[in-house]
Amino acid sequence: MYAAKLCDKPTKKKTPVTIRTLLNLAKKQPMLFTKGSHAEVIEAANKCWKIISGLKVPLASIEKRRHESLAHLDANSVMNPGQLKHTAPLTLADLEKIFEGTEEILRSMDRFFTGLVGEIIFLEQDDYRAVLRIAADAKRSATRSASPKQPRPTAESE
Repeated sequence: MYAAKLCDKPTKKKTPVTIRTLLNLAKKQPMLFTKGSHAEVIEAANKCWKIISGLKVPLASIEKRRHESLAHLDANSVMNPGQLKHTAPLTLADLEKIFEGTEEILRSMDRFFTGLVGEIIFLEQDDYRAVLRIAADAKRSATRSASPKQPRPTAESE
């Protein structure tokens, strides 16, 4: 569903905010992209449209699957659930290709907003230990603040 939503096509009834919306905006109103010249923005948008064109086949499969079984349950999909693998073939490699392509597009266009160029990553995005450490620290902190304070020994009490 996420891959389908990233590259959704606008319709007469709705204009979703997607990769296509971003690229259309870049071509029609390049002045909104403040970190580059109008020509650079339009050139980058044209290159990004080529990436979208290269994803046409897997995106069509995703769209068919989405409309027939995920978002709108088609009667044919209910009666023959295995048919989609033949009519709309989709592999994990196809999904990876779509997400890599959309990441490349976002990096390419983001530099005209932020001025930054590079891979989209989150610090320690695959490190579950960091999450566990933060949770443990929070629990220790909560335990310390909830425990009754012990009076400090004084010279008189010794």
